[in-house]
Amino acid sequence: MVNGVVQQSNFHEYQVMRMAEVPAIHVEVLSGGPMPTMVGELGVPGTAPAVANAFFALTGKRLYHMPFTPERVKAALKA
Repeated sequence: MVNGVVQQSNFHEYQVMRMAEVPAIHVEVLSGGPMPTMVGELGVPGTAPAVANAFFALTGKRLYHMPFTPERVKAALKA
């Protein structure tokens, strides 16, 4: 950004940092009260939809049920 204005038009112009370029990150888990909450697994719920959408984009077939076992994938491909 320059003066608050985005300079890239899309992802092909956006330079993503390499792991060696990322500064040290300090993570601290804070207590939120008496009820336990998730820690470290927040990305998991989005994984299945991403895989299913990628499968559909590649094959034109839908995966509707998890887990995506070889049998379910083969059945989806035959449907």
